[in-house]
This record gives sequence, structure tokens and C-alpha cells, in this order.
Amino acid sequence: LINTLPRFWALQKLRHHRAKVLCHGHGTPSEWFRFPFFAEICRTLNLQPDDFVVFGTPINLKNVTIPSTSFEEQYQAHQMYRDFCQYIGRHVTDNAAGIRVTDTPAYLSKAKLTIGVGRIKNEIDLLPILSKAGIDIFYPEQMSFADQLRLFCSRSIILGTVGSYFHTNILATTPSRIFGINPTPHVNSNYIM
Repeated sequence: LINTLPRFWALQKLRHHRAKVLCHGHGTPSEWFRFPFFAEICRTLNLQPDDFVVFGTPINLKNVTIPSTSFEEQYQAHQMYRDFCQYIGRHVTDNAAGIRVTDTPAYLSKAKLTIGVGRIKNEIDLLPILSKAGIDIFYPEQMSFADQLRLFCSRSIILGTVGSYFHTNILATTPSRIFGINPTPHVNSNYIM
């Protein structure tokens, strides 16, 4: 959502001739499509693995269009990125059909996360307290991409330790208010943009 997707905003304008999407990265397009969130976003954009080209060696290309990024980590975000992400969000959630917004807060827990960087050491002790206070607990890594997005569309308030799952909010057609527990005094600007 942060590194690759910000350049895809131009696809609708550039793919009228079924031009291939040139990517530089680890793995192959078939491997990338094994990540459900990536496959779902690509389906929304009418992209299949054979629409991508990855070269393993240097090559000269005659005609290449490189769109400017619509989001630069820790620096800037363009309205186009927000509009593009909401376009994807509308398609993934079927225009948020049947989703009702509730004021019951949702807490996104990292307690069951098997990998990751920042965590609260005793978060497991916090969960029963939050639950008793009427806050619903969710484990994003155990949810499908579409269900995560529906959660962000259906809750007016989302709580959690600051982490990459908060980026999902940009895809929500009705963004949530985010309350993040941050381990440092400075908040990563990506979560503010």
C-alpha cells in the first residue's frame, strides 16, 4: 500500500493498449499473487500475473512510462492517491454494501502476530480490560483483506498500537478515527497523511 500502489494510480489511463507493468522487486508476479491482499487489489485493477514483467538482467527498453508517485513515505500524499485507494476500497467491499457504521470501538491486537516489529510486551493482559469496557478485539492477520477493509468501513473508532495495518484506513470509503498507542514520542508521518 505504501511502496508500490502509489504508482498504480495511472494504470487506468495507461493500459488502454494493454501495456505491461514493469516491476523491479523480489520474486515473480505469480509469487506476488499468492498474497491475498495483492491479488485482490490487482483483480480490482484488472491485472493478472501475465500483465507484469520482471527482468532478471539489465535491458534497454524503447518506450517506458514511469508515473510519478502519488504517495511518498514520510513526505507527501496527493489527493489522487486517496481517490485511487477509495476506488479500490469500493470494489473490494462492493461499495460497502450492507456495511453499517457502529460506534463500538475496535481494537486491533498484535497479541497473536507471529512476526512484526513493535509490540506491547503485556498486551495480552490489556485485552480482557478492553473487552470488558465494550471494545471489540480483532486480530488483523487472521482476517481476509476484504474483512479488514470492511472492519475499517464499519467502525467509527479503531484503536491499536501503531502499525502498518492502520494503512488500510486509506482504502475505507468511510474512514475511521484512529487512536494509536505509539512506543515513541514521534508519530510516523505516514499515519497522519
